[in-house]
Amino acid sequence: FMNNSAEDVNVVTNPDDIYTTCGGAIAIENGSSPVFIRCQIEDSNAAMGGGLYWSKASPTILDCNIANNVAYRGGGMYAAFGTGTVAETLVTRNRAFERYPDPNFLADPNVPGTRIDGLGGGFYGISSPLQICDSVFRNNRASTSGGAVYFGGSDQDLAIAPVLHDCLIVSNGAGRDGGGVSVNWYNEPTISNCTIADNFVANGLGDAFGGGLAVAYDSNAVLINSIVWGNSSTGEGAQVSVANGHPYGARPSTLHVLYSDIGPCDDHQKDGARKPLDLVFVFDSSTTMSDSMTAIKAAAGQIVDRVAGKVPGSRIEI
Repeated sequence: FMNNSAEDVNVVTNPDDIYTTCGGAIAIENGSSPVFIRCQIEDSNAAMGGGLYWSKASPTILDCNIANNVAYRGGGMYAAFGTGTVAETLVTRNRAFERYPDPNFLADPNVPGTRIDGLGGGFYGISSPLQICDSVFRNNRASTSGGAVYFGGSDQDLAIAPVLHDCLIVSNGAGRDGGGVSVNWYNEPTISNCTIADNFVANGLGDAFGGGLAVAYDSNAVLINSIVWGNSSTGEGAQVSVANGHPYGARPSTLHVLYSDIGPCDDHQKDGARKPLDLVFVFDSSTTMSDSMTAIKAAAGQIVDRVAGKVPGSRIEI
């Protein structure tokens, strides 16, 4: 599947709705569940899902190469209200670029032209609890959020959630948040056994958050058995950012970090100093853990001294 385009300017030169085209190479809809094995999906474009697009569907994508595709949302892949599996797949050099619609061609002249953000360079998923595993995301770009992967929305099912497992997410970039992975709007993914390294967020005109991983807008993510290292940000959170994200109301987010290795902060602070930390350590205080609690109490002084020596002014709660 190479050199395809869902856009036909001969039919719709200036569409009223920018989201008029789906799936530059492949579009899957309404209960379909195709299987793609060892396919090349390259050099294609659409408004949503430059390479693949699926809505209310459940594809299986195995051992494929998804490369050099372009879209506004989901340069490589776009999933909406769907499920499915992406495994043993290389996702590389895909791009999600922003666009400013021409106000002269809006359907309603009273509606001002607004920016269409570029989200999910490699993959964009909205309310889609699918599994992505054993795959590589490399050198993908998004002009706004999620250089490699963008998770957004909730499917309202507490029993299932998106899974990103045993993946290498390296050398991706975004213009505002989540150079590697961006989690937004109530999404609750589990990120396990992944390496998120050497990604970046760079914004010369405004905020930049989470070079490796960004969690915002009332999302609740789990990071377990993973490495987040060597990422960078021109703003805050070189490795990880967990933020409110909403300027008009509190939408605090949560990130649970278990058995993971997160690299040092290399943020480009204006004053050159690291900001103080608020750290909360949570331990099982049941009777069976009494020996461990005793050891923690004995080492509490050392823990406080080590943290204070690295980042003065920090606060610690156990």
